[in-house]
Amino acid sequence: MLRIREVRLSAGRTFRAGVLAALLGPLLLFAFACSSKSRSNDQPQAAPPPAVVVVPVIQKTISIYREYVGRTVANYTVDVRPQVTGILEQAPFAEGPAVKKGQILFTIDPSEYKAALQSSQAQLAKSEADVAQARANLGKNQQDVARYAPLVKQQAIPQEEYDDAVAAEKTAEAQVQQAQAEVKGSLAAINQAEINLGYTVIRSPLDGVAGRRQVDPGNLASPGMRTPLVTV
Repeated sequence: MLRIREVRLSAGRTFRAGVLAALLGPLLLFAFACSSKSRSNDQPQAAPPPAVVVVPVIQKTISIYREYVGRTVANYTVDVRPQVTGILEQAPFAEGPAVKKGQILFTIDPSEYKAALQSSQAQLAKSEADVAQARANLGKNQQDVARYAPLVKQQAIPQEEYDDAVAAEKTAEAQVQQAQAEVKGSLAAINQAEINLGYTVIRSPLDGVAGRRQVDPGNLASPGMRTPLVTV
């Protein structure tokens, strides 16, 4: 009896296993197919072939360009400095652009130099008046000498009086020469005053490019200053 039960049991288990395999088989095939399809969808697509540009070969001459770092240097460089002492009033030029020869760069207060010119002109007028007076005195003395000359020969007047007239004539001649020298000195003073007055307007000495202004208006400028007003 025991053997028969065992056979039955084993037969029952075999039947159950067969039924289970028959049910699970299609499910496993379906899962495997889905997994294969998913893997095939996850694979990246192949990239398209790259585009290739084809250019015909042409033989010709070409220019070769090179770039270098350099610095330009002016042929002439002039430091503009004042020639008279005074307060800078204006600087009517722009830093950097080109300037022309004779262009006004700075102006200095001209009041002192205008006064010096007027004083020299007044001194010239006085010197010219002194020349006129000295010549008048010389003319009178010359007349006295001419009048006394025959009288002294006739002993109508003392010799001493004639000698005094001759001495006065020589003195008058010297006064005329001195007055004329003062006129020349006044003319020279006027000339110098005009030059100094002209120096109150500082102009560009050449055509060029004005650099950075070193001294601003309102400062005292003088010929002895170390720093130039500007470099052209």
